[in-house]
Amino acid sequence: MQMKLTPAEEPVRTVSELCALVQKTLSANPDLRGVRVVGEIFRVSPSHGHYYFELKDSAARISCALFSNRAGAAACLPQEGKTMVVTGYIDFYAPYGKLTCIVETVQDQGEGALYARFLRLKEMLEKEGLFDLGRKKKPTQYPKKIAVVTSPEGAALQDIINQLIARNPFVELVVVPAKVQGMYAKDDIVSALKKAEGIPGVDTIILARGGGSIEELWPFNEEEVARTIATCKIPVICGVGHEIDHTIAEYVADVAATTPTQAAVLVTRNMSEELDRLKLLHARSRSVAAMYLHMRRSELAALLARMETVHPRMVLDRHRQGAAFGAERLDAAYRRHIDRQRHLVQRLEGKLVTLDPLAVIERGYCIVMKDGQALRTTKDVHEGDIVSIRVKNGSLTAKIIEKEEYHEQ
Repeated sequence: MQMKLTPAEEPVRTVSELCALVQKTLSANPDLRGVRVVGEIFRVSPSHGHYYFELKDSAARISCALFSNRAGAAACLPQEGKTMVVTGYIDFYAPYGKLTCIVETVQDQGEGALYARFLRLKEMLEKEGLFDLGRKKKPTQYPKKIAVVTSPEGAALQDIINQLIARNPFVELVVVPAKVQGMYAKDDIVSALKKAEGIPGVDTIILARGGGSIEELWPFNEEEVARTIATCKIPVICGVGHEIDHTIAEYVADVAATTPTQAAVLVTRNMSEELDRLKLLHARSRSVAAMYLHMRRSELAALLARMETVHPRMVLDRHRQGAAFGAERLDAAYRRHIDRQRHLVQRLEGKLVTLDPLAVIERGYCIVMKDGQALRTTKDVHEGDIVSIRVKNGSLTAKIIEKEEYHEQ
């Protein structure tokens, strides 16, 4: 008889041991080997020859992997939105704790009905121009009153509220409740959008819900919802699903956000960042204004200085000063010229006095002249010549009786 262990006596396993046990249990189950599963292909992600995707129906989904050694020989590859049959086995990937269907073959069973409807409506509305950027309205950068069309119980609303409080707590928020999943969600969304459009003061509308399957998000792929968004006079920001989800509402909306959180980010400015930016602009403006005033003051001072220099009184003063200075220079130059001339005359007079024969006579000398010419040597006269002798108080006439020459040593 085997004894049953109490919980305290059960062996303690590591995570690796538990994962190994799960993998062993799955491998021992023949129902999980060579299984054939039908479902809609979703989130196909090719990578280096491998194909990772999900297979889903209205109630569940499972991760699948078609590796390159099988994909290279496959007659058919997984295609987004198509209903296909895959054959393979269920494996447990211990590092991520994840069940995966390792696909060996893929068979085409035709497009998923919902995805086919999605593509047909998308093509029709695109041809009508509802996706054109030219018809879309530009949201205000600083909304004052935002209407959010979503489920009051959903996480999307709380995400939007958290973002608005963090970014701009001054904006007014109005929640317009609407079903966002189920049979009557389409009519609820249309009604809520029209109601939001009629609320006084609303300048922005956010249409939002969290992620889900194509079935869960289908109300946002309905034609009535798309046309209501297109005709709304107030800008509509669509934040439905996750980043990988796409709906018709997203294509028609004036702004498409990947998530409800991003929708709140796109329609509001971060007031803290705006305040910092305004402070920086204010500081720059003060600096520029101060620099401008300094430049203008410098220019004004320069103009005043120039005006002083060209003022008639200043010009006249400068001319007077110039004339006085010129007169002084002219008078000084004239005096110097007179002095130089006086000194020159005095020197000439001195020379004339020195050279004047009369001056020599005054000192007791006489001048002997013949025929009006002063005699310089004995050669200028001969014995018997009549000469005139000039003395201080008159002249004498004499006759040369004899001459005697002296030879210079």
